[in-house]
Amino acid sequence: TTSALPGAVAIAQGFAAAAVLDWTSPIEKQMEGIPSAPDVILAAECIWLSELVPPFAETAAHLLKARQKELLSAGADASVMAELPVLYLSSRERARQTSTTFATVESALAALTERGCGLQTLVARHEQSSGVTADEDDEDEDGPLLVYAVRPNPEPLMTPSCV
Repeated sequence: TTSALPGAVAIAQGFAAAAVLDWTSPIEKQMEGIPSAPDVILAAECIWLSELVPPFAETAAHLLKARQKELLSAGADASVMAELPVLYLSSRERARQTSTTFATVESALAALTERGCGLQTLVARHEQSSGVTADEDDEDEDGPLLVYAVRPNPEPLMTPSCV
């Protein structure tokens, strides 16, 4: 089979492609002509500014929930639904308690939870090597690098109503 995604590369039984999304533009318009939402989203260093958190969370949640609906409509079994769709969110914890510029990773996770993507698992944490010192005024690079797997909340099972 072939993929309608520009630049898609065949991998195993599927395809991989990269896309740059403008979080301030409607995602539906950006997805026109693309046959389905992605199973896996990789987002690295996307939420470091506070002002980027809401539009990023809106875009990511829309994609995750759209793919969840597609998989449910196609009759995906529980084992597939437990793994897909997923957002791997990688970000360095830059913000200090007093920061008004930098967003905490926690604030991004909370924004995703508010939008129906509350299944979140820390899958990796990398601390800066000891002996490496960051400038005291440089809150940009001294926090841990965190990687989370984020999935949409399970859709409620549709049960036939009694007549």
